[in-house]
Amino acid sequence: MMEYGQRKLEPPIESSISKIGEHKWLVGREHICELADSLDRTDAIARWDDELGREFRLRTTDARPQSSGFEPFYCAGDCAALWEFAGKIWKVKSSLEKMQMEAETIDFVKSHFSGIPVPTVVHYWNDTTDRRSFMVLDREKGQTLDSCWASLTDPQQEAIAKTVAGYVERLATSQRPSMETVSGYGIDNLTLQPRAKYDPLYPSLLRLASLKEANDYFSPLKVESSFVFSHCDLAACNILIDENGSVTCLIDWEAAGYVPRWYVYLQTRRWSMMLSDERFEKAWMELIGQALKEKGFDGDGDTYRRWHSGEGAEGA
Repeated sequence: MMEYGQRKLEPPIESSISKIGEHKWLVGREHICELADSLDRTDAIARWDDELGREFRLRTTDARPQSSGFEPFYCAGDCAALWEFAGKIWKVKSSLEKMQMEAETIDFVKSHFSGIPVPTVVHYWNDTTDRRSFMVLDREKGQTLDSCWASLTDPQQEAIAKTVAGYVERLATSQRPSMETVSGYGIDNLTLQPRAKYDPLYPSLLRLASLKEANDYFSPLKVESSFVFSHCDLAACNILIDENGSVTCLIDWEAAGYVPRWYVYLQTRRWSMMLSDERFEKAWMELIGQALKEKGFDGDGDTYRRWHSGEGAEGA
């Protein structure tokens, strides 16, 4: 059997997008993004103008044009990659059958929680042949919290923590009797599974159909009420801040789903430890932890860490 970490996505995730012309890119197997011909108004899935006023279009193709390498600006191993061109952000992620599409989660949040800032999705699709999903997004305004933390005043930092905690509280008003994604699928999240059992390329999509099943699975942790909806990945790099210190967008919703209430608190604080300086990490962790407690969230971090390491987990 292949060991953890040895499996590779083929073709590699970083080769999902290639350049085939000066202003032309092959996206996956069947899509082309290109500078649009002003006289040709047909054959486009989507059209938009970039910041220079140039019109681009996305269309399908059957051709296999010659292409050259086009590196992503961010690559998460074999699982995900990000590009920026034609005035948009392009996100490619490894996928499985019945895996939640991030774009559909974003649409759910936009439809059910007016005022919570989420990315604007231009188009998305799933390539079942190459096992990856594609999403085209607007570039949202603001810097990530981790990149601007040092320039924020103490009152601004406190206000951001209270704003994020308020969003977390609102999301948690949506509840279900099962632990699942918004589409009813299993959740792809390494922190909801014992560490030794998780493979990022072939994850177990975790769905727990009842409180009894959840209590058996998470023992000795207790799940005492309905599962609440959560972003589940509120790292500082997923919170965008404008020049006034206000939250402009929450990005990266791929791990979102209905989870135990204690998990919301523990996971949000856990991802607080993602800033570039340990002093900043401690300050943000204390601020967001206190703000969440004021909203009624709490959790036993020591017991969770033992469970996640494999102690007391079902089947361990």
